[in-house]
Order: sequence, then C-alpha cells, then structure tokens
Amino acid sequence: MKKFIQKLFPGDSLKAILIVVGINAVAYYLPKVFVVGDYHLMGNSLDAKIPFIPVFILVYYAAFFQWAYNYIVVAHQDNRFLHKYLLAEVFGLVISMLFFIFYPTTMDRGDLQLNGVLGFLIKFIYSVDEPTNLFPSLHVYRSYMCTRAALKANGVSKFYRVFQVILTALVCFAIVFVKQHVVVDIFGGLILGELTVQISKFIFNKFESKGKAFHK
Repeated sequence: MKKFIQKLFPGDSLKAILIVVGINAVAYYLPKVFVVGDYHLMGNSLDAKIPFIPVFILVYYAAFFQWAYNYIVVAHQDNRFLHKYLLAEVFGLVISMLFFIFYPTTMDRGDLQLNGVLGFLIKFIYSVDEPTNLFPSLHVYRSYMCTRAALKANGVSKFYRVFQVILTALVCFAIVFVKQHVVVDIFGGLILGELTVQISKFIFNKFESKGKAFHK
C-alpha cells in the first residue's frame, strides 16, 4: 500500500498536498460557524430564469474526482511546478475564506422537485452543503485550477487538456443548474483562479531573480 501511494505521490508531494487539503477544510468550515455581519441574499432576475436541471448533479460530483486526479498530476511534475501550484491554491483558499467570513452570502433555492436517483444525489449535497459560502465559488475555483495545471503540465495528453477545459466549463454550468450557486459566483471563482495563478507566478519569479542576483 505504501509503495502504491508513493507511486501516486512521489517524494514529499503528498505531505505538501495534505497541508493544502487541510487549509481547504479550514477555509470551508470555519465560515460555517463564524461570520461577520448578516448574510447577503444572492441572486437576480437572470438567476431566477435559469432552469433547474437535475442531471447536472453528475457533473457536480465529477468535479470531486477532477480535483483528486489533478493532485496526482501535479505531484508528478517538478518541485517548482508543484509548489507554485499549491501556493496559488493556498492564496485562493485564504482569499475565499475572507470573503466567506466578512461578506457571508446565501441564496434561495426555491421549491424544487427532487425525485429518483438524481434527486437523492442532490438531496445529499444539500444536506452536507448549506447554501452559504457562495462567493466566490470554490467549485469553479478548484476546477479552473485543474485546467490551468493541465494546460501547463508535462507528460499529459492533448485529450486530457481538452477534457479538463470541457469539464471545467460544465462545472460552471452545473453549479447554477443544480441551484448551488448564482451566476456571479462563477465569475468570482474564475477571476480568483487566474488572480492567484498570477500572484504565485510573480512571487516565484521574484524570489528566483533575487536568488540569481545573490549568486552572481
């Protein structure tokens, strides 16, 4: 078992990834018990017109597997890639947590008919994930980060890159079609993703340039 895990996560990559997973748990669950001020009701006329499409809950669940497999992919990259990626995620999670705490949001899902297997899957998500921590969407943020990693990673196929782009796009639709988020949350997740990628890149480039200057 140990050899299998080591094969999936070479070197010390698993330790670094688990630290980020722990930060993710804090960023998500702390605002569930501590917020500043009242919740802001999200949604507008556009959101009201978006239909409820239960089949998109399958995409919503697929995102969890997308995130997990992405960690395996980045674990097989060089340390610079891995650490730069994880640093971006940490920034994203901390910024999200600050939004969740200081600008707490909620939404009205309305009266939905939840029947059959898809209804059961949706009910489960609703039971473990109340309509809070909406802006920015962590679902969109994390899927966008998977796509950014796929586009830059070595040793992955063109099919994998295209698949990641398509799946992330579907996740953006899914979060509103299953009434977990509103439209503005999508843009919040996408902007946060690109912002944290650029922040991490800037920090790494800055430190590397200083290191080169020091060794001259």
